[in-house]
Parts: sequence; C-alpha cells; structure tokens
Amino acid sequence: LRPKKSRQLGMNGSVNISYVQGNYPKSPNSFNFNYRKGKVNFFTSGGFNFWQADRRQTLLRKFRQTGQVYVFDQVGTDVNTSRNYNARIGLDYTLSPRTTIGILATGNYNSNFSRSTSIGDFYVVGENTADSSIVAGSTEKRPRKNGTVNLNFRRQLNKTGQELTADLDFIRYRSTLDQFTDNQVRFPAAPASTYLLRGILPSDITIYGGKIDYVHPLRKESKLEAGVKSTYIQTDNNAPYETYNEASGKWVDDVRKDHFIYEEQISAAYINFSRQLNKWGFQAGLRGEHTNTTGRQVLVDKSIPRSYFQLFPTAYVSYGMNDQNQFGLSYGRRIERPNYQDLNPFQMFLDLYTYNQGNPFLTPQFTNNIELNHVFKSRLSTTLNYTTTTDIINDILKQNDVTKVTFQTKENIASRRNLGLALSYNAPLTKWWTTSLYGNVFNNLYKGLVNNVMLKTDVT
Repeated sequence: LRPKKSRQLGMNGSVNISYVQGNYPKSPNSFNFNYRKGKVNFFTSGGFNFWQADRRQTLLRKFRQTGQVYVFDQVGTDVNTSRNYNARIGLDYTLSPRTTIGILATGNYNSNFSRSTSIGDFYVVGENTADSSIVAGSTEKRPRKNGTVNLNFRRQLNKTGQELTADLDFIRYRSTLDQFTDNQVRFPAAPASTYLLRGILPSDITIYGGKIDYVHPLRKESKLEAGVKSTYIQTDNNAPYETYNEASGKWVDDVRKDHFIYEEQISAAYINFSRQLNKWGFQAGLRGEHTNTTGRQVLVDKSIPRSYFQLFPTAYVSYGMNDQNQFGLSYGRRIERPNYQDLNPFQMFLDLYTYNQGNPFLTPQFTNNIELNHVFKSRLSTTLNYTTTTDIINDILKQNDVTKVTFQTKENIASRRNLGLALSYNAPLTKWWTTSLYGNVFNNLYKGLVNNVMLKTDVT
C-alpha cells in the first residue's frame, strides 16, 4: 500500500465540488490537504457523495407442469438513494535520510436506502385469464462502515537502490441490512394470500495482513526482488429472518434463517529476477500461495473446509529491434477468488418467486495467459493473446417448475478458451488535437455443465 502523497514543501490542498443532474441528482465532492516540513509529511483527504438512481427490470419465465406450460410475466422497479462519507489521514516521519516510517488511517460510511415494487402475472399458455398474480413491495436500509489502519516502513540500504519495505494492515467492514418485504398472492376466485418477511442482517468482515518486500539491484542492469505476505480474513454473516404468523399474530422464525461464518488464511512468497541485455530484456518470477478456508453454517453445524497450494509463474521477454519496432512476449498464471458475499448462502428477495442466493461451495478460477505484443513508432500497438480459464465463476438461474421459484446464484460452471487480437493507435494530429483509437476482435469457447446440461458454445 503506497498512497500518493505530495512532495511539495509547505502547505497545499484543493477542494472539488460538483453536481450532476440526470433522471435523479448526483453530487460527488472531495478535498485534500498536505503539509510537508523537515522530517514530517502530514496529509489528509475526504469527501461526500450523494447518489440516486432507479432501475427497471422485466422477466418472462416459462414452467412446465402436469402437461401445461405456465408463464410468469413480471416487472420490477426500484429507487435507490445513497450518501457516502469518506476520510483519509496519514503521517510520514523521516527517521534518517534512508529510513521512513508512516501511519495511514481511512474511514468510510455509506447510508443506502432502496424501495422496490414487483408485479407479476401467472397464466397458462393458450388461456386468456390469469391463473394468479403477485404484488410485492420491499424496503431496504443498508448502512455500511469500514475502517483501515496501515503501518509502513521503508529503508534504503544503499545508494544503488537496495531497499526493504514492510506493511501491516488492519481492515474492518461492518454493514447491516434492515429488510422488510410484503408479498400478496391474488387469485381470481379466492382470497389473497399475504406473506410478510423481515430481518435485520448484520455482516462483519475483519482482515489482518502483513508483508515484507526486498529489492536488490545486481550488476549489468539486473535486479532481484523477493517478498512474503500473509493475510487472515473472517466474515460473520447472520440472517435472523422472521415471518408473520396470522394465526398467532406474532413474528416467528422463518425457514430462511441462517448464520454463516467464513475464515480464510493465505500465506504467499515470491521471487522475481529481471535483466536488460543490450536490446533484450528478460524477466521471470514465481509466486507460491498456500490457502486454508473454512465455511461454516452455524445453525445446522455444517463446515466446508478447504486447503490447497498453488504456484503462479510469470515470464517476459522484450526485444527492441530499433527505434521504431519493439516486441514483447509474456506468460502468466493468476487466480481469482470468489468474493465473500458470493460465498454467503443467504437469500436476497425481489419477491416470493424471485431471489438471489450465494454459494458457499464456490472455488477459485485459474487463468493462464500468453501475449505477443508489437509497438511501432510508439504509436501503433498490436497484441495477440491466448487465454485459458478453468472453473469459471458465473451467474446462473435455477428454476423449480413445481413451486415456480427462480433464483440467481453463482457456480463454477465451465472452462473458457479466449483467442484475441487488439490494436490501439495514439498520436497527435495537430498541436492541439490528439487521437486515440482502439479495436479488438476475439473468440470465446465455453465448455461445461449448467443445470446438469452439457454446455459447449463459442462466440466471436
């Protein structure tokens, strides 16, 4: 973590105020201030953002049941209002000409409110009258706050660029979803059925991290870099959903009530070597990561433990043929982990028949990428890439024809092969006019299993 800081001596700062008007207003505002004198550098910044927007979604679904085809025609709308406050404050102190220590603290508070409505009709294909309809309304209040503290150390070991840096981080996220939903299912010749659901759902994420990096320049334009890093993450998500029981006139526990705790510990180390040899440039690196995770559904006492070790090599070769032509060839392997909310198995409602649900069984996806690049006159860049990804995390819809319920979730559904060609051109046309052009053509091939059906498709 190396935030940008002004190197100007004395005091300086700026204030930005703006207003945007679309269907709804928006107003992003910010300030920053910096003071540097002697061995001390003090800096701070902050902002306030107001944001409001609406959304409309239409859904048309078909269900096959007892020889008939039902259609669910649905329209949903919501209006969302958000107010965000953020602040950052830090201090660097120069212990000696080669040693600097620093502390940085950031904070953020977001107040979010949304109101949504959903109207849908069930009818049988071939019949003119509706079998039933649903009218649903819900409100959500979601205050979020987070804070981070970073301690950093930098030591220049000599004048040749040998350097040691270290960071310690503590991050805390806290949010609470206060949700209320009212669902009324109406029938042509029967009384309406009402379903009320409420819940105050807290979510806590705590992250501890530390890393050390070392840079050692070598002879003949060579450099060696190495480092270690370790992080520990815990998320605690509680969903004490309640439904209203008309017979007793009381709120009781709903079947959707849940409590999910997720813990993740990642230890990593890397080494990287680079060298420039006349017109040739070489770079090679290797990172190893060991991961331990445990997802636990508290109410049913069910745990999902995982432990794995992965290596991530990188390599790069460059060749400067002349002042007009430069070539580069690179290879890299990387990992993309599911985010913490995607692992959370809770249900987020639009109505009784439509909701979103996380998946605690998600695993990371892995990508191998090869790129060949050519730059002509520092203006025209051409890149050819070949990429393969396994265990792709993607949104899918699951549907129950009997209950007529459809929900969206994420799964590791497929592998992908991507082949692409990209061209970009950047150059001044006149002293006052510069053009930037970009074009990309690619082909994606997907293979996998979606809802127990084989998938094989490609798109160009």
